[in-house]
Amino acid sequence: MDEDRLISPISPETAVAALRERLPTLAVKDIVYLGGGSMETLHIGPAAADFCLWRGAYGPTFLGAMLATYHRPVDEHFRAVMDFCYNRIPLIYFRHGFTQHAPVFVAFGRMLLRQRMVTG
Repeated sequence: MDEDRLISPISPETAVAALRERLPTLAVKDIVYLGGGSMETLHIGPAAADFCLWRGAYGPTFLGAMLATYHRPVDEHFRAVMDFCYNRIPLIYFRHGFTQHAPVFVAFGRMLLRQRMVTG
């Protein structure tokens, strides 16, 4: 599989064609990550978002090893996006908890926020 293309079996060209009506200025070069198994579950986002999840789940040592072997340049912009995605995770839990009336998600988001306030 060509890693520069996609995680899903949808080619960038197919995704762009399918999304062109909604996003007329979208170009193949703008797609840095595509996820989902079909057009119904397709999402586009920064590759740095995957690394932020690994940072939270496995810690800085594992993250450093992953970044050292990543096939694309990791510059200060990439790291800033990764940090932004990592630091917004508690807010995602808050939003879900409040909109779905699920206090366990709010409590988990609060716990994650406290961790980030202490450890950064």
